[in-house]
Parts: sequence; structure tokens; C-alpha cells
Amino acid sequence: MQRSVLGVNITALLLSALYLVGALGYPMGTLDRPGPGLYPLFTGILLVIASIGSLVTNLLNQLEKKINFPRGKDLGRVLTVIGGTIAYVLLLPYAGHLLASMAIVFIVLQTMGLPSWPLKIGFTIAIALGSFYLFDTLLSVPLPRGIFW
Repeated sequence: MQRSVLGVNITALLLSALYLVGALGYPMGTLDRPGPGLYPLFTGILLVIASIGSLVTNLLNQLEKKINFPRGKDLGRVLTVIGGTIAYVLLLPYAGHLLASMAIVFIVLQTMGLPSWPLKIGFTIAIALGSFYLFDTLLSVPLPRGIFW
């Protein structure tokens, strides 16, 4: 079991490194006008750091044999986030970023158990509009607008 976890850690590290190398191919821009490569650069750095941290943690804890995988509601939450990510990618070309992100963020917030409907709706709108503004306006990364625009 421990070998498979370390294999996943190593695979995650390699994929993160490849993502970071790919991110370096985009223009970074300047401090006054960030380019479309700035966000992927930061994301790639964070992925590599997280992968190294997970790998080191698992190497240091090799004596612990039991691995606690999510079960019950927690497994449902993990599967919902994975499903939401896949659904976002599939919906993006047709619904556009705003509608696809609103749908997926709302579903994930609902699954995570956020009890307040006004908070769910507010967070959904804020995340969708905020991410659109960040990428489309500030970073000049054109996002799919979907069939409605």
C-alpha cells in the first residue's frame, strides 16, 4: 500500500513539474500589466511545493501502515469535487465560463454543507464574476463566453 501512495506522490510531482515547465512558455508580462502566464506560473509553483511536501511527509511516515481514505459523506464530497471539475471542463465551451463556474461552484458549496442559501448564492456569484474579472480583464486571458454571448 505504501508503494502505491509513493507512486502517486512521484506521479503528482512529475505532472506538477511538467505543468510548471508549460507555464513558463506563456508571456509573464510586467508588474504593471501581468500577462497570461502569471497565474499558471504561481499555480505550478504551488503544485510542485505541495507535491514535494506530500512526498516528504509520506517518506517520513513510512512506519504508519494504515491510510485513511475518505468514506461516507467525505467520499461523496471528494467525488463531487472531481465530478464538478470534469463537468466544468465539459460545460465550458457551451455554457461559457460564467454559467459553468456558477453551476459547479454552487453544487460544490451545496455538497460541502454550507447551510445558508444567501451565502451559497453570494459566494457563487462572487467567485464566478471575480474569476472572470481576474482572468478576462486583468490578465487578458480570453475565457469562453458560451452560446449566450
